[in-house]
Amino acid sequence: MEFRPLGKRVLLKRSEVETTTKTGIVLPNSNDAQKPSYGIIKSISSEINNSNLTVGATVYFKEYKANQIKVDNQEYLVVELDDILGVLYK
Repeated sequence: MEFRPLGKRVLLKRSEVETTTKTGIVLPNSNDAQKPSYGIIKSISSEINNSNLTVGATVYFKEYKANQIKVDNQEYLVVELDDILGVLYK
């Protein structure tokens, strides 16, 4: 199944929390409240004409403005364009 956002919105997959330290120590999943506020763009509305936003780009977003949805048993976030704070370049 495919989901394409309407309006000026993007579909994000939240990035996973780092579960190991730099020295290789595995950390237990102690607190789900520490979910990162960045994710990878999976789909972009056709109404968005921004060359910085492309599928596969990592973006930071306002945590409490994202709407959670489930598609094919995968959790995604729908975020409005104004709630995206910036693009992460490596």
